[in-house]
This record gives sequence, structure tokens and C-alpha cells, in this order.
Amino acid sequence: MNGRNQFTENMLHYSLAAFSAYVCRPTAALFIAIFGIHLLFSNRKCFIQFSFAIAVLFICFVFFSFRQYGASLPPYYLPAKVASSGNFLMGIYGILLSPSRGLFIFSPQLALILITISYFWREWVKMPLIPLMFAWILLHWIIIARWECWWGGASFGPRLLTDSLPAFVILGAQCVNLIQNTNHRKARTLFISGFAILSVWALFVNTVQGLYNPRTSLWNFIAPKKPEPAVYFEWKAPQFLP
Repeated sequence: MNGRNQFTENMLHYSLAAFSAYVCRPTAALFIAIFGIHLLFSNRKCFIQFSFAIAVLFICFVFFSFRQYGASLPPYYLPAKVASSGNFLMGIYGILLSPSRGLFIFSPQLALILITISYFWREWVKMPLIPLMFAWILLHWIIIARWECWWGGASFGPRLLTDSLPAFVILGAQCVNLIQNTNHRKARTLFISGFAILSVWALFVNTVQGLYNPRTSLWNFIAPKKPEPAVYFEWKAPQFLP
């Protein structure tokens, strides 16, 4: 009970941290919604406190926006930013599988997490966080894919999907728990070996190439002369192998 009471007492801090994430990146509103839904079904008192704190902070933010921009929200936060570009399917393919922006190209171990935990879908009843994390990830993908600049400009890899990584961490932890409790030794071996191999690839792409190879940054300016977003689909010259 002490841990539960401490969680309740710190709800203001959690609310402030969550809203600060929204101020940094508007897509963090998904996290606020998912966290609120989780509290609604797990701790009604905390849900009320969290909702009230977020509402007060949002009203203050709107007041600031009216004073500064003359509108209810700054331009960066307006829903029109994610209005459909008319190429939603291309956006989905681009953020997940394109050679220079695809999430599963730069971090394929995340796909293994989704595939493995989907195999244990019957266990989700005991783990309500899993469908919430799936909802977070899916909604985030939809929002980014609908944006006309889904590739995120001159950057490295799928930077616009960074906000959804905490959901993958939670799913990964749940996945390990499910794998450990299974009686299928081959399944455990396949998951562990597969995750290790794919993680080595991700470390090479994101650390060796992304962090230490300066040509990955220059790629944004020396890539084949193709218009955006066609350049991000060019397998002959992916950003992680400049």
C-alpha cells in the first residue's frame, strides 16, 4: 500500500513530466492519452488527479498561445500538421520499410518483438498494458504516415518514430516475460538468438554509422539527385551505407 500511496502523491510530478513531453513534441499527446486510459482502469483516484493536472497545464498553455500567437495553439501543435497528404500507404511503407527512413530497417529487432508478442495474444487478458502499447504504436504510425513530411527532413533514420520507443521497451519486457514462461525451448532459443543478431545490426547502423560516420549526415546533401520523398526509397544508396 505504501508504494500505491507514494504513486498517488507523486501524480503531480508525473503529470508535469507528461505535459512537458507534449510541449517538446506534440505527438506525446498519445502517451498522455494512453497513460490516462491505463489509470482509468487501474486507479480512479490517480486518473482524476492526473486529468485535472493535465487540464490545468493545458489551459495555461492555451493562454500562453493566445498571448504569443493569437491562436489557441502554436502552429507546430495544430492538428492540420498531420492532415492527410494523399499518400498514406506510401507514408506507412516509408516510415517502416524504406531504406533510409524505415524503422524496421534501422531497428529490425523491434519487428521481432511485435511478431513474438503477437504470438502470445491469448495472454493479453492478463497483461492489459500490451494492447495499450500496441494502440500507442499504431496510432503514432498513422499520425506520422499522414504527415506530408513523414521522412522528417534532413535527419538520420526514422527520427519521427522516436516517441513510440518507450512502448517498444514495455512490449519487449512483456515479451521476455512470456518467453521465459513458455515450455517451448526452441521458441526461446529462436527469440534470443534472433534478437541478438538483429540488435547487432541495429548497433552497427545506428551507432557505428549513424553516430561515428560523418558521411551519413552529408548523405542528406549528396544523395542521388531525386526529389523528396523518392530519394528515401533508393536502395542503391541508403543513408546507413553512404
